[in-house]
Amino acid sequence: MKTIRICLLILIVWPIKSPAQSLSPFVTSPSGGFYSNSSGMLSYTIGEMSAVITYSASGKMLTQGFQQTWDISTAITEHPLIHFSFGIYPNPAQRFFNLVTKTNIHGPFTVIVLDMLGREMLKKKYFQHTDMHVEPFELSGIADGMYLIELKINENSTNTQNTFFKKIQVIQ
Repeated sequence: MKTIRICLLILIVWPIKSPAQSLSPFVTSPSGGFYSNSSGMLSYTIGEMSAVITYSASGKMLTQGFQQTWDISTAITEHPLIHFSFGIYPNPAQRFFNLVTKTNIHGPFTVIVLDMLGREMLKKKYFQHTDMHVEPFELSGIADGMYLIELKINENSTNTQNTFFKKIQVIQ
């Protein structure tokens, strides 16, 4: 009986004395932000559709919703190869397409045609000698559909910044 009382006492007192989880407020939404200084906090969201209920006591705040202090964003950064561009024509393509590269990088290029499952359908290597180069590609034996053109500069490099993609539609 004494052990049961001690166990009950431990179960009642332990949660009160144990350290609590401390979370900082932050914002997760399509857009928004969180700002704070010594005089207060401002949190705003745009496009968030949730019911928010806030409880606070003695400096602690509990809120339902998506409030976070850090910003999650999607952005496209400028590519480090500023003097590089490539395109494909015609698109949609029937029996062939041309790959045009404009760059001051002279060296080996590898082009791979991938289906939407990532399977390699065609692979071709060429060497770019001039600033502007047009490389023809034959599409015989490739079924109608959407494909990705993967262009790698310096195939031996593991740097993903040297890999570029374009989408092409093949119609026969």
